[in-house]
Amino acid sequence: PFATFFLAVLIMAWYGGIGPALVSVVLGALSARYFFLPPRGSLSLLKLYDTIALTLYFSVGLAAAFFSEVLQAESD
Repeated sequence: PFATFFLAVLIMAWYGGIGPALVSVVLGALSARYFFLPPRGSLSLLKLYDTIALTLYFSVGLAAAFFSEVLQAESD
């Protein structure tokens, strides 16, 4: 369920910078947890799979935002 949010993170990182990309990561994680992961309508992290999935999403999202920021700084 988190794969659909990576495009938003990459676009925000490229055009907005690291701040909007981090906001996009947080909002994407919350909305994916609330709308797509069972039990729907809950933000609980009782299952190990959900916790691992959120951790991986945050890690990849933060790395994408950081690398985009580095690429933008190098091109200037």
